Amino acid sequence: MQYVLGISMRARTLLLIALLLLAGLGGLSMWTWMRSAGSRQAPANLGRAPVGLDSREDPRSSRDEATGRSRTRIGGTEPRDGAGAEPSDAATEGAPPTAVASGSPPGLDARVFGLATAAVERERDDVHREKMRIVWPDVVPSPPSAGAEMVLIRGYRDHVMVRVVWDGHVAHGLAVGPHRKWLRSVNGPERDAGTFRTDADQFVAAWMAAQLVRGATAERLQSLRPGAGLGGSSGSSSHEPYLWVRLRDEASGEHAASERGRRASRDDVRDWHQIRDRAIHELMRARIDHPDLATAAPLSVWKPFVDASLDEMAEGIELAWGGTDRLLLTLCARVAGEVGDAETLASIGRIRTHVETLDQDDYAVEVATSDLREAARRIDLRLRWTAEQSESEIRTTSSARRRDESWISWVRGLHRARDPEGYITLLVTHVSDAASSDALVEESISALASVDPDRARDELGTLLSTDSVDVQLAAALTLDRLGNAVRALPTLDAIASDTTLRAPTWDLSPGGPRFDALHHILDVGAWDAARVRRQIATEGEDGHIVSRLAHYLSTLDDPLSAVELREAHRRVLDGALDGGLLESCEKLVELDDRPSFPRILERLDAMLALEAEEEFIGRWHLERTIPRLREAVTPD
Repeated sequence: MQYVLGISMRARTLLLIALLLLAGLGGLSMWTWMRSAGSRQAPANLGRAPVGLDSREDPRSSRDEATGRSRTRIGGTEPRDGAGAEPSDAATEGAPPTAVASGSPPGLDARVFGLATAAVERERDDVHREKMRIVWPDVVPSPPSAGAEMVLIRGYRDHVMVRVVWDGHVAHGLAVGPHRKWLRSVNGPERDAGTFRTDADQFVAAWMAAQLVRGATAERLQSLRPGAGLGGSSGSSSHEPYLWVRLRDEASGEHAASERGRRASRDDVRDWHQIRDRAIHELMRARIDHPDLATAAPLSVWKPFVDASLDEMAEGIELAWGGTDRLLLTLCARVAGEVGDAETLASIGRIRTHVETLDQDDYAVEVATSDLREAARRIDLRLRWTAEQSESEIRTTSSARRRDESWISWVRGLHRARDPEGYITLLVTHVSDAASSDALVEESISALASVDPDRARDELGTLLSTDSVDVQLAAALTLDRLGNAVRALPTLDAIASDTTLRAPTWDLSPGGPRFDALHHILDVGAWDAARVRRQIATEGEDGHIVSRLAHYLSTLDDPLSAVELREAHRRVLDGALDGGLLESCEKLVELDDRPSFPRILERLDAMLALEAEEEFIGRWHLERTIPRLREAVTPD
């Protein structure tokens, strides 16, 4: 947050919108992610079968006479005993300054080795290449045996999970991910599933390359300087995806890892294990060749895997940061809520019993508890569903827990699937019942427009004159979307023009029903330049609205002059002490309107004198912005 303190409120608002869009992009449809995976360059078909894992078959293997250790030189690098060992801090005397092996073990197809080295290099940075070298194992990995399984999870808020099983000839795949037809759908499914087959040779090559990466290590090219490397660092961007990968095979055992962000230690050198695990994840993902993911499937195709995974986790679960059960539990719980049965519910109960013994203040434990509770809640309602219980959940949750949008959406979707006609009747009742909460009416308006547009047109007109501005707005926006602009636009115009509709004093960001109505009015071009200018000149106008309308005029090639813009923001100084006032103070300081500085100082001092709640939206902004503005307008 510290990087945005010096910019205007409008710029901060745009930044917030951009971050929200990034969050949405982080949860885009799984099909987009899968298609991007299928578009990666794939290796040519393998030309020969690989040899076994026994390094003694390698004619270039020898034993170091001094140590008795098996050694094989591969492009200037050496293997070490113990694949996956921690990187050595000791300098390697006489080692050439190269970070990647240029050759491959005898018997290993060079293309497999190329896949492995390329995957690692994509994850390394210049510092790692300068200070570390990769030591590749001198054994040839085996191809996957029948039943070998790969599971990948990738995502931020919503996750995509892919499972591929090798039957000895074909790689069969399943995928499940978020359904994104609408950003917030109260009627559609939450997840989609699909099946696919990936190219056999591509999968085998990627599997062997992953095993090669798994056995590689990293060693220093030079010793650490005295006193260096006493600390480390780790971090991630706010929307960086989580990466989870698990490979299981009778021959090569199991490898599982969960990664997010970047870790570095010892003079900014990236953590090798993280590089390795990210390389394995991306290596396998890039070889899933199903550009169309052509076959949609019911979510129930995941039930055997989910049940088996929950049974395993019921025996013991690892939830620490980077723990290998953390993301898997989240995905399995979400799918189980849709397809689980009484046995699934029993497995979830056993896991909950174990999780309840862990530290409840730990964030990972908190998330796991929430996921398990939600899954059990959904399974229970599906198994014991009645229209009366469903209606009660919709009404009470909408009134008391509006933030629980996922649960509300799911209950509505279930009700619609179980009783389509009864669901429409229920929506009409919620829309027309004076006892319904505003939240319930708004949700029901959107749902009714989706399932029965004609009925919605008939019912929504009466809501345009209700006392609730939020309900008026929802009804008008929905009617306009349904093609009835004649009825909708007068209500939207009235809301957008009403200067008495203001955000709470301490909600310093622009928002609320008036802004939503205004954005729609401007988007459809319902106000011309003359109308916009009249609104800007309205006494008591909000500073955020002035800025928004001034920007809109510039898009019409009829911008306000500097004098007009100063006068508009000066009028705001005589209005309410709120976020709009801060916006106009910012603009007047940017315009260097020195005659208004004394009045700005008075209004800022008045705002500081107000008694605010202990917690409120925008406190961080208020505490930093007002002192900065006061300093800018205070005489030297």
